[in-house]
Order: sequence, then structure tokens, then C-alpha cells
Amino acid sequence: MEPTNPITPPATPVIPVQPPIDNLKTKFNAMPKTTKILVIVMAALFLIILLLSILVAMFGKKQTIVIATPSPSPVSVTPGPNVILNASRYATDSGVLKIESDLNDIQKQLETTDVKQTDLNLPNLDYNINFNQ
Repeated sequence: MEPTNPITPPATPVIPVQPPIDNLKTKFNAMPKTTKILVIVMAALFLIILLLSILVAMFGKKQTIVIATPSPSPVSVTPGPNVILNASRYATDSGVLKIESDLNDIQKQLETTDVKQTDLNLPNLDYNINFNQ
């Protein structure tokens, strides 16, 4: 058997590896001035939005848990009749009873009175006015 030559791997060029920070610095320094300003403004806006969202998450309104409590059902209460236990001596007086009936009549008249008085409308005016000399 013949001796075999060992296979040598192909030579790879050695590329110097820069730290990532130095790589970013060189790329940033190589940018035009307007692009640098745009990158700085965008980074500042991103940081402000991030800071505000953190502040809202920390100090914002807390969610309140609503506990469902049973509410009482409404009970309809009918008013009882007006019973006067200690009647005054004037309750049966004819003069007081007449005044009470007169007041009830006036109340009925007020309830049936038309307050708007639709018969008192403004007359239609002829607005076609011409001033000739």
C-alpha cells in the first residue's frame, strides 16, 4: 500500500474581529450628518415612549375587581288611606269645609286651563316692503 497524504484543509483568511461597540461606532461615524440626526431623534423617541409606558404600567390606574352583590328586588308599597287620628275641632266647621271645597274647585279649574292660549297668535305680516322716492 502506498502511503496517503493527509488532506490539509483550505487556508481561510484571518479576518480581524472587532468588538460590537467599535463596529457600531465606526458605522455611526461613517454616516452622513442628516442620517446621524435622524438616528439620534428616533432613538430618543423610542426611549421616551419606553419610559412613558413603564411609568404608566407602574403608576397608572389599577384595575378594580367588581364583586357582584345581590341587589334586593324592588317592593311596591301602596300608600295607605289618610286617616286622621286626632281631628281638629275645625275639621267639621262649615266655614273651613266651604274653603276646602272652594280650593278644590280652583285646583280643578287650574288643571283644565289652557296655559298656552293658542288663540293669541301674532298676525301674519306682509314683509314685501319697497321704499321708492
